Amino acid sequence: MSRLRDALSRFPVARLTTTRWVAVVAALLSSPALFHGFEVDDRLHRQAALGVGRFGDMSSSPFDMFTFFTGDPARTSRYIDHGFTPWWTDPHVRVSFLRPLSSLLHWFDHHVLRHAVAIHAHSILWYVLVVVAAATLYRRLLGATWVAGLAALMYAVDHTHGLLAGWIANRNATVAGAFALAAVVLHDRARKERSTRDAVLASFALGLALFSAEAGLGIVGYLVAHAFTLERERGARRLRGLVPYAAPLLLWAVVYKLGDHGARGSGLYIDPGRQPVEWLRRVVQHEPLLLGGELGVPGIDFHPFLGASGRAVLLAACLAVLAAFAIAIAPLFRRDATTRFFVIGAALSALPACATFPSSRLLLLPSFGLLGAVAQLFAAWRDRAEWLPARQPRRALTIGMAAYEGFGHLVLSPIVFILALNQMVLFEGVVERHARGLPDDPRLSSQRLLIVNAPDAAFASYITILREDRGQVVPAKLLVMGVGVRPLELVRLDDRTVTLASAAGLVGDSTDRLTRGYEPFIVGEVVKLSDLTVEIIEVNADGVPTVVCFSFARPLENEAFRWMQWKDQTLAPFTPPKVGERVSFPAQTIQIGP
Repeated sequence: MSRLRDALSRFPVARLTTTRWVAVVAALLSSPALFHGFEVDDRLHRQAALGVGRFGDMSSSPFDMFTFFTGDPARTSRYIDHGFTPWWTDPHVRVSFLRPLSSLLHWFDHHVLRHAVAIHAHSILWYVLVVVAAATLYRRLLGATWVAGLAALMYAVDHTHGLLAGWIANRNATVAGAFALAAVVLHDRARKERSTRDAVLASFALGLALFSAEAGLGIVGYLVAHAFTLERERGARRLRGLVPYAAPLLLWAVVYKLGDHGARGSGLYIDPGRQPVEWLRRVVQHEPLLLGGELGVPGIDFHPFLGASGRAVLLAACLAVLAAFAIAIAPLFRRDATTRFFVIGAALSALPACATFPSSRLLLLPSFGLLGAVAQLFAAWRDRAEWLPARQPRRALTIGMAAYEGFGHLVLSPIVFILALNQMVLFEGVVERHARGLPDDPRLSSQRLLIVNAPDAAFASYITILREDRGQVVPAKLLVMGVGVRPLELVRLDDRTVTLASAAGLVGDSTDRLTRGYEPFIVGEVVKLSDLTVEIIEVNADGVPTVVCFSFARPLENEAFRWMQWKDQTLAPFTPPKVGERVSFPAQTIQIGP
């Protein structure tokens, strides 16, 4: 351990981690994304921006490309009928994000840049701007020191940023992040240099962040932390520096409310303004997961897909790492205002992210503060700081956390960054593998595709979108009857009727709840489509349907239907059983990769 520390003492970190160099590192690390092409949601945005394809009418203007469900039952019913969303979707569901600036950038992508390589370069540019803003702020707070350079380098290669740098559809987070961190840079300059001009610019930058993505709201946590940790004034007077931000926040809130933005009827997304109690419950559960994931606990992206025991283990691991980090950083937290700014700002910035499911892509702003604190902890170990505890086992814990975080963020993070950069490529590969199972049969264009046990109901429509983008024949309509990650049993009652049952429940957690909240289903509830009806026959104690009846307008063997099943990791033909017979489908696992 001492040899490693001595080697690091001789390493010219300050020369290698200036703002210019960390920008180069960020660009080079992100550059493989240039050759990814369009991935899943990117294709949906392309259709919406150009007004082409089945869902080209999803966007009403270049400023509104993130309203997926409007709350209009007629429009939602059409989406259900065409298979864009599953049959259990709440007809009144609304998922509408206020992201006009990011929307306009997507419109620019597909009308001006057009080629996927150029559009990915555009996204990478925004990630580089985020890193430059972060490096500038670290330098202001930590001085022109190797510690500031180390923090900037760790931020540039952070494992939670890979998906953001590589996925065009999630660029809204980096756009918001760039403006948000710039707002703190300007705010810090305005407060320390008493600059009215910088205060106005900081307020404007905050407004741009807010109108880029809801994620921009997290930067308010750092502005508040700045007031209570870095201001020279005392008491309520330190809050005067926050007054300029009332205008952009009020404007954003008014536009958000008047435009009826937010989430309603979704289990994955909630609106804290409409559901404050549920949001607070999620804060208790999700905040430790988000912060623990940044500090090195793997697996938070799998949280929505885990069972109760798996979620409990993951939460326990995150709480343990957070407790160890808190003990290690406590002496520095007590004596150093900048450390307090980093830690408090990170914790506050994660609060808005708790309104949805835990994911590493939500950590662009929280990671800034945590990595600043990690760099200081690592520096204390390297420089043998006098505040390090003298007694064991606390000294061992502090040095152990410094080594663990330093190794993780300098060695492992770049590797995981590359893996995360390719996350949507892998997802696209899963969609493509299933799309290959569809025949290039002209008759498909006039048929309803019935998938008895699709891998995922919420994203099955990507099969159609992918084929449509490539000019291949696509089904007229699509219906996912059940999700194949759970065991299913299909029983044919007569020539036009089948039931589908699962003791585990036909509607689960995770993506199943994108368009349906957790309110209990009701026996007898009916969903009417253009050529069939779906009726809930039985529900379990939690109100989740366990038996559902599908009644078709024509016999099951009619040419209007194309029956398929998920088998051997692709779509394969399926023949409905004879009247009175049943077919069992064992639970399957989605294979990632070839």
